[in-house]
Amino acid sequence: KCQESLSWTILLAIVCLILSVAYLCQVYEAIPNGRLDSILSVVQESVLVIKDLGLQLTVTYKNGYRSVRFLTVDNIANIVINEAITMHMVIFYMSVLMKNEELVPLFTSSYPRLRELTTMYHKMNNVLFPAKRLR
Repeated sequence: KCQESLSWTILLAIVCLILSVAYLCQVYEAIPNGRLDSILSVVQESVLVIKDLGLQLTVTYKNGYRSVRFLTVDNIANIVINEAITMHMVIFYMSVLMKNEELVPLFTSSYPRLRELTTMYHKMNNVLFPAKRLR
């Protein structure tokens, strides 16, 4: 009886595996040009600054999926502008330094220019940390 139960369990597992593969093939065929990046490309990135609460980071993808993350002001140590140097260019990007030393990059798909980053940096700091106003 135990052997028969094990056979049915194995058969059921194989059927589930076959159905899962068939479903994944259908999903893959529904993707335009068979390329995942065509539905996972970022359409919009935004940061909502809420006084005394924190930052809401939102990323909207081409397929309509929206990723939202909230960083509380109590966990934020600082907001910084970093630079990344590649073989051909220097890219400036904004990050949030958390108190647990995690670095959360912002605008990872759009890469705003340094002038816009500087403006956002000053405005975000003025709202989140009014006690330490920047000159």
